[in-house]
Amino acid sequence: MVTFSEVSPPIGDTGKLRRSEQRPQGPGADQRPSGPNFRLGRTGPAIMVFDTVSMLAGVIVSLVFGFGPSPSLVSIAILFTGVGIALAVLSAGGSYRSRVHLSVLDELPNIFGRVLVAGAITELLATVLNAGAGFVVSYSIASAFLFLGRATCYSIIHSARRRGVARHRTLVVGAGAVGSALAAELVQNPGYGLTPVAFFDPHPMSVPSRDESGIKVIKTGNVADAIWSTKATVVIVAFMSVREASLVSVIRECDRMHTEILCVPRLFELSSDEGAQMDRIGSIPLLRLRRNANRSRAWISKRAFDIVVAATALLFLGPLLAALALGVAVFNGRPIFFSQERLSKDSAPFHILKFRSLPNASSDETDADWNNVARQPNWFGRLLRKSSLDELPQLLNILRGDMSIVGPRPERPAFANQFSDSFPGYADRHRVPAGLTGLAQVEGLRGDTSIAKRADFDNAYVERWSLWNDMKIILRTVKSVTKGEGK
Repeated sequence: MVTFSEVSPPIGDTGKLRRSEQRPQGPGADQRPSGPNFRLGRTGPAIMVFDTVSMLAGVIVSLVFGFGPSPSLVSIAILFTGVGIALAVLSAGGSYRSRVHLSVLDELPNIFGRVLVAGAITELLATVLNAGAGFVVSYSIASAFLFLGRATCYSIIHSARRRGVARHRTLVVGAGAVGSALAAELVQNPGYGLTPVAFFDPHPMSVPSRDESGIKVIKTGNVADAIWSTKATVVIVAFMSVREASLVSVIRECDRMHTEILCVPRLFELSSDEGAQMDRIGSIPLLRLRRNANRSRAWISKRAFDIVVAATALLFLGPLLAALALGVAVFNGRPIFFSQERLSKDSAPFHILKFRSLPNASSDETDADWNNVARQPNWFGRLLRKSSLDELPQLLNILRGDMSIVGPRPERPAFANQFSDSFPGYADRHRVPAGLTGLAQVEGLRGDTSIAKRADFDNAYVERWSLWNDMKIILRTVKSVTKGEGK
């Protein structure tokens, strides 16, 4: 079914690129590689449109032919509301997520159960409003239209995929037996909408030739290079002859490239393809990985939240900031602010602002001094640090977009490069903007503490980001500050 043609294009050195060396550079560099007509996730909105039209058509048919309640503004409003409830319940159950494997029969139990719940809510609403009878019949007809519409939609999507209208260039990471089986299934069944264009595997396992399809194996460079060279928009992570820990950085690099990521679960022979994030190709289950935080729609609200909170805080804390500035001038001298180069998202440099808590530096001190013991803060400097009040000027950094309220704490370039070489996953924390506070800080990892643990907590924050998690970290930060658990 699949043969391998080994290629070793000159696409960079092996190993992970430093952030400054990665391909995405300049305006628009963070864009998805050019490729197919539609993004994989567009199947969800198409299915929702078909469901909406189908259920509304069913409601109208039931009313026109007298199978439902007596037509009135109230009854029509209740039925249309029932359609909205059904769509909301289906969406909450993951019915509109993007999927490779589409089958109405596989999804029938889940759809039926959720539509039944929505129908019960609609009937309860009709009873409360004393709108009469016939809603169950009308809703049943709308549900039947829903199933027919869903089957029609899937048929259209399968046809579009087979004709190449909605196909996606796919990079398979891992050229072993599992990767080969996945590629063969995709070649034989174009209805999945994925075209395997290459394997990426620095040390491919020996797999016998199957036919003359000749999918190339990229053995040099890294995954980012392979994605750019093949213009892949979907990445399937199978198995490679590398340590499991190495795959974490591989997958994170794929997500930074704005690709859709499907991962073969370990012990997949014992896994099920059921669940909101599960999919399958042939008999092999796949886990669809959650998108990087800043690729989600909610990320826009994070930036809006940062602006509102930072501006409000500067407004209300103005008198306090003025008093602190005066205190710095009196007890520590000028300049009032301490400015130092740090790294934020994608290792972009910026100058962080703090109230100066130390006397002026001597001429032989540099940013490469990790813990400077030559200079110690006076009582006022210790107060600023203990209360974390020295960090308040960073509200200006947040307004400018250099930082966020919550995120990994920014590091100096010299140490960021050193830590990236010494601690696996450290560079991955730069996937999001730096923060005024962060998960690692509220867990007590501040000052001279474990860099490896900081990186672990920072990456955990990125992987599990939500607005509610940000709120929890802010509340824990307030608690820490009020208890004087600063530096």
